[in-house]
Amino acid sequence: MRERRDDRSQEDCIVKCFFDENEARGICRFCGRATCSEHADKRMPYISTIFVGAANTPKAVVVADALWCGHCRPEPQPVPMPEIY
Repeated sequence: MRERRDDRSQEDCIVKCFFDENEARGICRFCGRATCSEHADKRMPYISTIFVGAANTPKAVVVADALWCGHCRPEPQPVPMPEIY
């Protein structure tokens, strides 16, 4: 087993909030910004995946209280992307 050598202090490894210098408590599910406790109080539903279910009905797996930074603006409607086909 190889020994891990890390010369960085623990403080160098702390993720800071995007909005201030506080220690981050989570990451926005929509844009990836790190947020502290003060800025992590917003929640929004997040669609994890979409699939076609029985009777050819589209269904979604949704996370009800995903962390949202409150700064980014997720699109309220699906965005057409015909170029990926």
